Amino acid sequence: MRLLLALGWTAIVLIVLWAPSPPPLDVGIPHFDKYVHFALFAGIGVAWSFAGARAVVTIACGIVLGVVTEVVQGALPWPRGADVWDVVADAGGLVLAVGLVALVRRVVPSGPRRHTATAAGRPPARRA
Repeated sequence: MRLLLALGWTAIVLIVLWAPSPPPLDVGIPHFDKYVHFALFAGIGVAWSFAGARAVVTIACGIVLGVVTEVVQGALPWPRGADVWDVVADAGGLVLAVGLVALVRRVVPSGPRRHTATAAGRPPARRA
């Protein structure tokens, strides 16, 4: 299921990045598209990390994907342009997300917690 979610998120990112550009949105934030790239690729980093991909593989493949998306954007027949700073934002999102997932996994114990001792400090009685 996690693999399907990672594949699905990656597909959504490709659709967003390769679809015809919407009319410019003036949100009052300079270089807003870089924040969008950062967030989309952070999502890729989180999705593939939880899907079980190794951190270095997620980052390396994500950066390659970022480069490919920019090359394709430069070749599309509608107004989309390739920008190396988009790849930098993509890489930043990937590295931050994968790093945060790794940090959370080290800090937060995984799996259900099992109580191995009673309040008196003795192991629980075995059931027959």
